[in-house]
Amino acid sequence: MEIRATLKNEYRIKVRDVNTGVTKGEYKAHNVITRRMLEYLYSNSKYAYIAVGTGTGTPSFDRTSLFNYSARYATSMEGDLIEVDENTFGQQYTARIPANALVGQSLTELGLATNSTTGMTTHAMITDSEGNQIAIEKTEQDIIDLYVTLYMTFPQPTEGVDPIIDKRQMAINFLRRTSSSDYNPTMHLRRYAEVIDGKVIVYGNSNSEG
Repeated sequence: MEIRATLKNEYRIKVRDVNTGVTKGEYKAHNVITRRMLEYLYSNSKYAYIAVGTGTGTPSFDRTSLFNYSARYATSMEGDLIEVDENTFGQQYTARIPANALVGQSLTELGLATNSTTGMTTHAMITDSEGNQIAIEKTEQDIIDLYVTLYMTFPQPTEGVDPIIDKRQMAINFLRRTSSSDYNPTMHLRRYAEVIDGKVIVYGNSNSEG
């Protein structure tokens, strides 16, 4: 049995004044999932950090580093699994850039990462509300909160065929960081992907590993 699942995620960046807590700006980013995500599908570290940088360019599936790396910050998993509908599930992770960090830098890019500078599992350019690429000028008055929500979407079941897999549990296994060890799957997602309409589609098979 072969199962397809679509992986995507969305970023929200909030800049706040360190003294007053007042929001100074909110930005977003829509990412590209990289080849490294597929290589780390079963690894507990694939969502370990959010890395930020100051480079420019166009992220791609085969690029696994930022254009110009600045720093990375450990993520925290926020809340329970998000159930958008019976086929789409999500999970939010957050990280924070403190006021005394990266002062004077112009932040333009970010992404989820392992503990390596070439371990980017996703990569996105920061944009404004109109979708234009921008730079966030970091000052010593700024706290920057980074939010990323990962989504996993399964296709609609074929009419008249009962679903064999527990989609919710599979989403939990891949979206949530629930232990310090790597995930040992009973259904394996192959380390193979194709890009359809700008989204990365991964394939699962209950009979073959990797």
